[in-house]
Amino acid sequence: MDDFYKKLDILISSNRISHAYLFEINDYERDLSFIFDFVKMILCPQKKLSHELNCGQCNICSQINEKNYIDLEVIYPDGNLIRKSQLIQLQEKFRDKSFVNNKQIYIIIEADKLNASSANTMLKFLEEPKEDIIGILVTKNYYKMIDTITSRCQILSIPSPEYSFELD
Repeated sequence: MDDFYKKLDILISSNRISHAYLFEINDYERDLSFIFDFVKMILCPQKKLSHELNCGQCNICSQINEKNYIDLEVIYPDGNLIRKSQLIQLQEKFRDKSFVNNKQIYIIIEADKLNASSANTMLKFLEEPKEDIIGILVTKNYYKMIDTITSRCQILSIPSPEYSFELD
């Protein structure tokens, strides 16, 4: 996984952070920690000073670890679907500027469970990105996602441990 972190660090240090990512993962339990590490890499104020991936100790990193950072929203399926109402609530929350003058980040777990209505709502959010909002969609199979959503995301695959990291 060192290659994974190196690739992400290059994206961030070269200021090539996209407004939307689609992470294809193998195991939600194992791989979600890498997604949250990526969020800390983006938001950690100490990283810019120490050139580490993240400090893991500042207020922001601690809040992300405790899952209560105010400008991070994580959406899980409601039953078997990501519902349109969940995305409308997300858009309303992110309508205002960041509470801590940083980026706002949302993560949609099992993004392949967007139904047609919620996918269209998500698409509007991706088509008109705000500068300080980053979307992270997570799925085990990005081929289950509609093409119009994947075309607006930078696709990153977290391989199973026996394979090397690939950046699409």
